Amino acid sequence: MLSFNTTQTGLYPNQLRENCLTLLFWIFKLIYMTLKEIKENIDTLDKLEILNLAAYTKHLSVRENPDYGNELDRLWDSISEGDNLKLDEFLKIDADLSSKNF
Repeated sequence: MLSFNTTQTGLYPNQLRENCLTLLFWIFKLIYMTLKEIKENIDTLDKLEILNLAAYTKHLSVRENPDYGNELDRLWDSISEGDNLKLDEFLKIDADLSSKNF
């Protein structure tokens, strides 16, 4: 069992525990926004930031799924074996998409 030297802190163990929990609560409150706060502030993001947020939230929604991890491994292996675009191919696709406002 944990023991506390209450003469140094001036608090009883239960008070110290409660103060620590209160401090942790406020740290988490400052670090993590609520869904309501995110929704209220999302309009301030530019298009690229919204796309990054969408990609990140999509990743968070599937990261624990074993099939997702397996698919990432399969794609990585495919790319490592040379299944990728050359720079000129990428630039052509980028130009085509840019001309269509994608």
